[in-house]
Amino acid sequence: MPGPPLVVGAPNLHASWVQIVVALPVAVVLGFVVRALGSRVGALDHPDASLKPHHRPVSYLGGLAVAGGVAAGVATHGWPLGAGVTVALFGPVALGLADDALRVPPIVRLVVQVVLGVVLMWSGWGTAGPGGALVAVPYLVFYVGALNAVNMVDGMDGLAGSLCVLSGTGIAVIALGEPHGHPALLPVCLAAAVAGFLVHNLPPARLFLGDNGAYLLGAALAIAAFQAGGHVQTLAGATGCLGVFLLDLVLSILRRATGRV
Repeated sequence: MPGPPLVVGAPNLHASWVQIVVALPVAVVLGFVVRALGSRVGALDHPDASLKPHHRPVSYLGGLAVAGGVAAGVATHGWPLGAGVTVALFGPVALGLADDALRVPPIVRLVVQVVLGVVLMWSGWGTAGPGGALVAVPYLVFYVGALNAVNMVDGMDGLAGSLCVLSGTGIAVIALGEPHGHPALLPVCLAAAVAGFLVHNLPPARLFLGDNGAYLLGAALAIAAFQAGGHVQTLAGATGCLGVFLLDLVLSILRRATGRV
């Protein structure tokens, strides 16, 4: 059962253009900043002979550029995100930065992701109406799954970012089409910010998402889908916009379960 909207007051089409005009260039500019910062602090993904065929070390701080673009776009609407939603949206960036730098054990990553999801659910999402906390469980699973699904896909220059732009745009269209004005604020800002990031990430990539960016994209897409899903039909449509990400996650789990890594 869909919960209450996470953002009060849906932006109209004009406001969406304002957010695009802000979020996209901010992400582009921050992309240059984090490329230089990555080299300065050693936050670099080094090539190897197997899974990393890029020719030179590349900064993996792309998630910070996307986060800055998203934040700038949301701020044009007065920051209507509640504290719980903000933590669930940007908390994964901190987790990803730690993982990029320190290789956090998988069980620890999963526990932190679940905690962030619980914070989101505790803020009221998915717990309204009959069933309460029990109804929130599918939302929690979807949130955690989305974080890992985007991270799984992030293996080729421009792939995860391009899919995120398409997914975010699809969710925004669903949100704008809702008769009760369910918010398109977050998916619009996300799609615009990721488009700005792609300026640096399209082949040959000069900036990588890193786990920090992949987790951010997953969290933002999950929350945006929840926002757009005011009814069963729209919730199904919005979550379906993550289809490629979720399909890849399911196939990866099946490969590992059958020993075909």
